[in-house]
Amino acid sequence: MVLVCYVGTQVFRAWLTYTQYRKQKEKDYRSALQSRRHYLIQTGLRQWINTVTLQEERRTRAALHAASQHVYRSNQVAIKWGKHWLHLVKTRRSTRAAPGLSGVASHHRDGNEKSKAPLYRAIVQRNPNDLQKPNFYEEFKVLKSNRPTPKIPSFFVDRQYLK
Repeated sequence: MVLVCYVGTQVFRAWLTYTQYRKQKEKDYRSALQSRRHYLIQTGLRQWINTVTLQEERRTRAALHAASQHVYRSNQVAIKWGKHWLHLVKTRRSTRAAPGLSGVASHHRDGNEKSKAPLYRAIVQRNPNDLQKPNFYEEFKVLKSNRPTPKIPSFFVDRQYLK
């Protein structure tokens, strides 16, 4: 009978050890599964963000390139027509010049820098203080000054920081 009892306690201890082992193994398995799931989500989000960022950069670069090409082409057309009209004006001035006024016509034909200087000063050398503020700024100041003070809720009245 003692032998049966001893064997029964050994079997019971072995069974307890085995169940504890199985519970620990299941806990480790769940922990590994959770960390793997976390890793996959983290790497997936990182790759998704990188992909979206690269696509946005590509779209921005493409739009910028298209806009710069459009500006370049339109500037080229404007330069072409400007040169054309400048050539027309110069040829018409030379054909219209009277023999008695050859000094005045040659002054304009030579493109003397003195004749261009006042125009250049008027366009390029403007004083930034001469610029006027837009009218909407003044209207905004009027709106801001006419606004009533905000109402204080009753539950804030007894607070120290409002006094």
